[in-house]
Amino acid sequence: MNDFMDIELNPKNEFRCEGSFKLFGAVLDKLNFKIDTGCPMTTIPLLRTPLSPSVIEANKQKDYENIAVKKQISFGVNDSALKRKTDKLKFKQGLFSQLDSVTCTKTVQDFVIAGCNFGTMDIKVSYTRTGNMLIGMDILQNCDIHIAKTCDNKVHLLACPYNKLSDAYFLKLEEFYKTGTIIYSAINRNRL
Repeated sequence: MNDFMDIELNPKNEFRCEGSFKLFGAVLDKLNFKIDTGCPMTTIPLLRTPLSPSVIEANKQKDYENIAVKKQISFGVNDSALKRKTDKLKFKQGLFSQLDSVTCTKTVQDFVIAGCNFGTMDIKVSYTRTGNMLIGMDILQNCDIHIAKTCDNKVHLLACPYNKLSDAYFLKLEEFYKTGTIIYSAINRNRL
């Protein structure tokens, strides 16, 4: 386990990593997360996890019927204006099972992203979609983040939760980006 995330940009220009969390009493591991700074809330399509279809369906029915479970409507970039309008109407009417765009807020435990444990968190889950598992700004905003080419000319995302900032993280920053050297050079240049 690390105090920080270190993710190399892949050939498709994506930051992807493995992770895991506990939900519905099960440990879901070897999940393929995509870091998405354009995504406001972390969203996990449960059909892409190791959960069985029967477990997913049973929990979907419970959550859709439970008024205490926070639900939202979530659209894809390719959804038409008509679909959005129709889905919003069905959502207001509580016809959640007729929609593929409903997400439910769930609390997960031991949420590990690229080896860094974020602990217990609320995330959105979709019971019907099969897209990417997106790590959004709800998590990333709580991190010190650097994206740049490292000394070996590879692009890395290095991120550490503010509550876990450590010597190991700062040493990795220095190793990758020579931040201390750059700051020292800038200070000395301004003195001349």
